[in-house]
Amino acid sequence: MFLLSSLAFALLASASPAVKSNLSVTLCTSGEHQQFETVTCDIELKNSGDKSVHISDAHALSRLDSIEQAVVVPARGTAYLRATVDISDSVGFTHRYFRFATDEPGVLGSRGAEVQVFASTILDNSSPLIDFGAVNLDEMPATKTITLTSREVSNFRILGISSTRSYINASVAEDGRTVNISLGKDAPWGIWHERVKLKINAAQQPEAWIKVDANVLGDVVPDTNPLLLGLMRTNNRNEFLIRLTSRTSKKFKVGAVTLKGIKG
Repeated sequence: MFLLSSLAFALLASASPAVKSNLSVTLCTSGEHQQFETVTCDIELKNSGDKSVHISDAHALSRLDSIEQAVVVPARGTAYLRATVDISDSVGFTHRYFRFATDEPGVLGSRGAEVQVFASTILDNSSPLIDFGAVNLDEMPATKTITLTSREVSNFRILGISSTRSYINASVAEDGRTVNISLGKDAPWGIWHERVKLKINAAQQPEAWIKVDANVLGDVVPDTNPLLLGLMRTNNRNEFLIRLTSRTSKKFKVGAVTLKGIKG
């Protein structure tokens, strides 16, 4: 399992030019913003060479973000790529990454750019979380509660549930600050991370999200989850064994096996 920031850093580091590039890319800092804002930031590109540099195929690494796809940086000049960042429920220093191609001769691979935002929240608990941990499917429904508070908003209230997954039941208690969350028997097996999205009465931040984590176990379970793959070399045959066990010692058959998010 890879964190987006780690993956982005690896991508940025892996595209070192074969020859020295005349194009320098400046970190774009957008200052402090509120959670769930959409922020634009102009990424500065400086060309110290005698020929113009064409930027193409610019794209965001996060599906939440976007960026202008092309621009021309004049010789001995400066140009800007406008990036748009959806802060969502990020909090604190938030880094978003972008990639683009250039037509500089001898410069191999794509180049990277970065936008940095500091995300604030009106909540006292900046990252509300309900972690159900390991839950047996035959013990459903599992229920937990969480209370949200805010020193910044007088008479803080949760106005309602705006959205959640069908297998997550959420309701607001009479105090207007406590949320009751339970998992249904149709919850998917394995480890997953979801959100319960709330409407709140804060003008500067009209919504708040509660993270919901769970590891739902059926009768057949893997002996380890997640499976840590460690360092893998591209020219090696990387093989791993995942042992499956029936907790009730019943016979079972394994059907088709599929992979998501990784080739193998």
